[in-house]
Amino acid sequence: MIRTSACLHPLVDSSEMFLFLIGLGALDCGGLALPQPEEGGVGQLLVTCLIMTSFLALHGTKRHIDDILSFSSTQFSTAPYEMQVKEFERNGVKLTQTKRKEMDRLRSCIEELNLKYIQNMSDFTKFLLLTEDELDGMPIDFLKVQLRLRLARLLGYPNYSDFAIEPRMPRTSRKVLEFLEEMSEQLNDVANRELSILKELKMKEEGNAQFGMEDLLYYIKRAEEFKVDLDIGDIKQYFPVSLVISGMLKMFQDLFALQFEEIKDADVWHDTVLAAMLLGRCPKEFDGSSALLRFPEVDITKSITSEACQSLKRRRDLFSGLKLKQEILLCLVDQIIHSSENVDIDDLIKDLHPKVMSGLPLLEGTSPASCFPRITVGYDAVCYSYIWSEVFAADLFVSKFKDDLLNQHAGLWFRNKVLAPGGSKDPLEIITNYLGREPSLQPFIQSRTRNSL
Repeated sequence: MIRTSACLHPLVDSSEMFLFLIGLGALDCGGLALPQPEEGGVGQLLVTCLIMTSFLALHGTKRHIDDILSFSSTQFSTAPYEMQVKEFERNGVKLTQTKRKEMDRLRSCIEELNLKYIQNMSDFTKFLLLTEDELDGMPIDFLKVQLRLRLARLLGYPNYSDFAIEPRMPRTSRKVLEFLEEMSEQLNDVANRELSILKELKMKEEGNAQFGMEDLLYYIKRAEEFKVDLDIGDIKQYFPVSLVISGMLKMFQDLFALQFEEIKDADVWHDTVLAAMLLGRCPKEFDGSSALLRFPEVDITKSITSEACQSLKRRRDLFSGLKLKQEILLCLVDQIIHSSENVDIDDLIKDLHPKVMSGLPLLEGTSPASCFPRITVGYDAVCYSYIWSEVFAADLFVSKFKDDLLNQHAGLWFRNKVLAPGGSKDPLEIITNYLGREPSLQPFIQSRTRNSL
């Protein structure tokens, strides 16, 4: 239960702030004037009605449409309108009634298979060893992939990946494949050095035995025990939930000139749920003191040691090359099965695995994709987004925040130039303008592999 309010900062154009506030949802639109799109034409009336109907539905207060549909001549981006129209199209607004019913049926089937998959994963704790002949007559693999392909083509897309990625930063599956392939290539050297260390460790414990994919996670864990002196149980005492929440909110307050105030008698579904009001304050001259934090401050008697902090960081970064390579492999599988037709998953794994996980033979009869539920539920065709978001975050951090983590000037610049435009501009354009250049993979790769050995 979050109530929001904000005020304009000199760096923020009024139309941008308006779009930012609308993006937060559940806001009172009364009295606000929408900037006017291109004068005249059917598109203006249609798009305006569609969008304002959507916004009005978010708020419980009934109001007359005439109070809302007032316009100003302020110049602004048409991206929010275009995105809203595109979302209607992605939900079948252009389809005939027959095709719309087929779209609903396909989506219903996909959702039913999602639930069945989750239930099977949760309930089944045993396994059966069966031959291929004994499996004859069972449902074919990746039925959902085929249904997704039919759904995408029904909506006018060549494949499901392009459908899923279109509203996201990369826009196309080709861009994602290029990103993953470039990342994999740049990790080759460090991954090979990491693998040599693990092979030496296995040789000491098992003799001259081949190192395979089935050994990877076990020997990474064994190597971590040797290289990092860290007891996670001891570390947990420094991070009680109340302290973490309090610390995070304080950082947001200081960095972005925000203020959080607890709502004492909020109508929440459980006593442990916290409700807060977020205020976007106009920044004052900094007087050296932070904004008041209404959440309970936690008194901790001893601080975590710098050695423990270094160990935590080292544990995160150890063997990052191999860990990232393993994730890239599965992201590539996700992209290819959702951008192709009639892909044999076993043949695909056999082809991709030696290219990505060089020097790590795959155990015969295993299929890594079967143990990667993100492909099946929730992240179909967008598994890459985990790595993608980390790459951009690392570039932003190293470029603007590394030398002064809580610099409020840098925080406000980020808030106003990146967060405030929201969906009013292309996100890649926003990041590129903020950085003053194209985003780069290097800050992420360097930060993750610097201490990987």
